[in-house]
Amino acid sequence: MTRRSAIHIAVTGMLVLLFAAACSSGEEEGDAGKFGDRGAATLPTAEAKDLASLAKVVAIGESFDMDGSLLPGPMGEPPLSGTVKMQVDSTERDVKLLEETVPRLGAAYTGGYKEGQYASKRGVFFAINYTVTNETDGLLKPGAHINNSFTLADATGREWEPMTFQQDHFDGSAAFALQQDLFDPRDLALQGEEKRTTLGFDIPSDAKDLRLRSELLGIEIKLDY
Repeated sequence: MTRRSAIHIAVTGMLVLLFAAACSSGEEEGDAGKFGDRGAATLPTAEAKDLASLAKVVAIGESFDMDGSLLPGPMGEPPLSGTVKMQVDSTERDVKLLEETVPRLGAAYTGGYKEGQYASKRGVFFAINYTVTNETDGLLKPGAHINNSFTLADATGREWEPMTFQQDHFDGSAAFALQQDLFDPRDLALQGEEKRTTLGFDIPSDAKDLRLRSELLGIEIKLDY
């Protein structure tokens, strides 16, 4: 065997080992994203601040219209054209995720239910039940169009985003909706359909005078707490 051949074989062997290690690492990361037994990311801290007044203020039980073209939908999907009608029906503070709900969330949660795994990391879970009607020319996905348009704020100006799988370890909006046998916000509402579903948040226990806000739409809904 020539010296050049020996070097070539050695280099080839190293590349094979590096490739195998990379594949193994990718598989482990894939499993971590697929199953629900990994730790959730650290939740960002909400800071108190002055929030600008919004143009439209509505109350629980009051219906309002939203321009569908402004709602941020699923990535790659064209904007909606037409009106989306929404009404906040009720709220629930300190919601508990039941063990039997976890399998209903789908394949990503096949790791099962573990004590403390689906507990609030800020203080309490807060669920907002609302009715939405798709009066646009397209398909409405509440888990994208609604979730990406609203935040929850308290009297001090702290704001929180709706819960997500990536950040909170499970999709709280879907979980709390399924737990009440409401529409899964991850599904699509067809043209003309009215659905009752849920927005889920993880908030501190001391959060008071809550309001659902959309600076994008200029709308604020005053809630019960």
